[in-house]
Amino acid sequence: MNTRVLRLRHSLRLVHGGTSSVVPRVDARLLPPVWGHWRLAVKSDRILLSADERFLLEEPEETPLEVRILDPRKALFFEDGGRWEVTLSRDEEPPHPFTLLPIPTRVEVELVRRTGVARTGRDVRITSNGDEVQLPEAEPGRYRSPLLRWGPEFRTFTVLSNNQTVGPGALNPSRTLTRIRFVVP
Repeated sequence: MNTRVLRLRHSLRLVHGGTSSVVPRVDARLLPPVWGHWRLAVKSDRILLSADERFLLEEPEETPLEVRILDPRKALFFEDGGRWEVTLSRDEEPPHPFTLLPIPTRVEVELVRRTGVARTGRDVRITSNGDEVQLPEAEPGRYRSPLLRWGPEFRTFTVLSNNQTVGPGALNPSRTLTRIRFVVP
């Protein structure tokens, strides 16, 4: 009896570059030249590439894949519209994390008094884990960051106004602009 034994050669997991969380609901396809012994499977958040162990000595040096996010609304928040070409090397051992770069976004902090009047002329910054981003005043009482590709260190942050803590904030990776409003004295 001729038994086939599939051996897992590559396990690719897509990770959000702004949150470090795993990106679910992805799809993949092999790109030419396609080695005829590959078996491609997509399981929720993993892309698995296996081959019959009898043929592994013939495995190509590199294997190109196209990877994409299935949810078109979520795909909009990543570079390249949620579609990438990935080249896997024969020398790599699984698992393979693949970091998806989010599109650049902004953070806007609105400072108002209890009366609703804009709090202008402030030095506003956001800080997280020792990193800091200055938010210049874009319009009266609204302080806006430049377009940035935020890393996971800014998933949550602290808002400062004139070196005083105003409050906490959290980046919303599913929006191009995260807005936060604080009532300050």
